[in-house]
Amino acid sequence: MASPLDEYPVHQVSLSLEFVGSSDRNFYDRCIYQAHDRSGDVLLITGMGIYPNLGVIDAFAVVRRGDQQFCVRTSNAIPANRLDQRVGPLSIEVIDPLRELRLACAGADLGIEFDLTFRAAFEAMDEPHHVHRMGPKILLDASRFCQVGSW
Repeated sequence: MASPLDEYPVHQVSLSLEFVGSSDRNFYDRCIYQAHDRSGDVLLITGMGIYPNLGVIDAFAVVRRGDQQFCVRTSNAIPANRLDQRVGPLSIEVIDPLRELRLACAGADLGIEFDLTFRAAFEAMDEPHHVHRMGPKILLDASRFCQVGSW
């Protein structure tokens, strides 16, 4: 089944981008973001994970303000449109890839509500490809990038 992503020439395997090129049931695509205010009094850590071979999307947000901590965790079935990065009260919107993102949480009733726009200060940097083995078995095969910016 074709997805909106299939309109772009970015395929890595001979399948719709609806499918991953791995049969590993634990294959995932995940992002984690951190933000803090200039005083250091408020810290936010939020992230989202998509597990295509399990059909699951989940997300979390943790806010620490002074000596109080608030947390929200949510999970659901992956939406039909994988560009729709929303689960529960949490959402990620890619405004300009690798330059500008909008992260939001509509969880006022849970003690967490934010609507932040990240703007990159530098180009994203790739971390070295990481493969962790135990004997001949691959335990982790991961590629990551990191980026600094402001909120």
